[in-house]
Amino acid sequence: MARTHTATVAIVAALLVLAPTGAATLAAASTANAPGSTPATTLDSPALDVAPIDPEPTSVHPTDADQRHLGQRGTVHRNVDQRNVDQTDSDAADAEPPGDEPVLLVHGFADTGYTPWWEEMTDNLADAGYEHGEVFVLNLGAVPGSTVDSPEDYAAHVCDAIQTVHERTDSDEVDVVAHSMGGLDARYCIEKLDGASDVDDLVTLGTPHQGTYVAYLAYITPGGRDMVPGSDFLQDLNDGQLAASVEYTAVWSDWDELINHDEYAKLPTEERASVPNAKNVFVNNKFHAQLVWDDDVFDAWIDRLD
Repeated sequence: MARTHTATVAIVAALLVLAPTGAATLAAASTANAPGSTPATTLDSPALDVAPIDPEPTSVHPTDADQRHLGQRGTVHRNVDQRNVDQTDSDAADAEPPGDEPVLLVHGFADTGYTPWWEEMTDNLADAGYEHGEVFVLNLGAVPGSTVDSPEDYAAHVCDAIQTVHERTDSDEVDVVAHSMGGLDARYCIEKLDGASDVDDLVTLGTPHQGTYVAYLAYITPGGRDMVPGSDFLQDLNDGQLAASVEYTAVWSDWDELINHDEYAKLPTEERASVPNAKNVFVNNKFHAQLVWDDDVFDAWIDRLD
């Protein structure tokens, strides 16, 4: 089938970059009307807050004991949201997760942790056996369209969130699952900010490890400029060496309309060859956001969280 994604890409980029308020309204409506969806408890403070998945519905107003402040960048709130998970299915209740580490989810460019596909992700993790206090969702901005800064800046918040998950769970290491530019945030934390010792596995979904030409449509933003192939940021990040102690999995698709060329979502050859535990995983006919919520995609990488 011939690919005709140019118009779609332009429309998506324009909506995300130029109309964050409309995107936020659409995302809120989608979440509210999604079949089987459950409300998310938002720990809203002028600092980075963290709360685990909770299997029972909770109030949208957290108690003082629920709040944990880790710092602030400008006036944008950073937090990790508490998600409600339905584990009433008997198979989910009997399932065992592939690893012992808690999971931190990191969204990408112009996204937030509030968009409905992250609810799907947390539900899938619950079905895989993850329980109360084992999954965390990092939120880097207030509304969709606002999270367009450099991944180098967001990397520090990823590192902060990892440390907070350590404190909340007493786990030695954390698994990180990141979508789109979030994978660059996570890699920079791991490889440039000494985060490797705190991370066991990193799974990236549609991350432009080698850049994307679609980023030129968002070139007015720091994040857009950093995702252009050959950018200074990517040259610094792709220095030929991954973190030897971290197991990397880069999931990519031939239908990813926001990664051009598609294979740029793969770890570069030199970097992948630098460690024995890095793998590129191909999934067929999946669009960019679909990489977060699609069941087949989930099945392709979940066992890598071992």
